[in-house]
Amino acid sequence: IPRLVADLVLAEDNEIDEAMKAVIAEKTAAVPALIDVLRSEEFYDPLFPGYGLAPTLAADCLGQIGDKRAIISLFEAIGAGDFFNESAILSALKAIGAPAKEFLLKVLHGRPLTNDNDQAAVALIAFKDDPEVSLACLKMLGEIDLATHLPLATYLILACEGLESVSDRNKLTAIANDAKTPKSLKLDIQAINKLWGN
Repeated sequence: IPRLVADLVLAEDNEIDEAMKAVIAEKTAAVPALIDVLRSEEFYDPLFPGYGLAPTLAADCLGQIGDKRAIISLFEAIGAGDFFNESAILSALKAIGAPAKEFLLKVLHGRPLTNDNDQAAVALIAFKDDPEVSLACLKMLGEIDLATHLPLATYLILACEGLESVSDRNKLTAIANDAKTPKSLKLDIQAINKLWGN
C-alpha cells in the first residue's frame, strides 16, 4: 500500500487514473495511508513531489472507498488547500453519505460557535438536496445573530437551496425581508428564490 500511495502521489497526468484505481482496489486497507497524505502539510506545497495535487487525489480515493474513518480528516482539511482541493474534499464527504452528514450536523450545532461551525456549514452545502440538512440550516439561521456570524449565515443560506415546502421557503424569504438582515445575505436569499422560480 505505501508503494501504491507513493505511485499516486508521483503520478503524472496520464498515470493518475490507473494509480487511483490501484489504491481504491485496496479498499479500507488504504485508508490510513490516504489520511496521512491528507494530513501532511508538505503535500499541499506545489513545489513538493506531487505538485500539491496529492491531497486532492487522496480525497477522491477516500470518497470512492467510502470509509467513515476518513470523515474527521476530510473535515479538518477543509480550507487547507485551494478551491480544487476543497471541492474534492466536499465531494468525498458527500460520497461517504449518511455518517458524514450526521457528523457535520453534530458539529454545526456545537456551541460556542467557532470556525468548526463554519466548516461544517461549508461541507453541508454538498448535502443541500437533503431535506434534513436544509431544514437544519434554516432552523439555525433563526438561532444566530446574522450580522455577527456573517460567513456562517452565508453558508447556511446556500445549504437551504433544497428546502421543499412552500412554508419553509417562505421562512427563508422572511429572513430576507427582515430589516436587520445584512444586505449581502438578502442578495443570497434572492438568488435562491430565483433558482426556485420565485
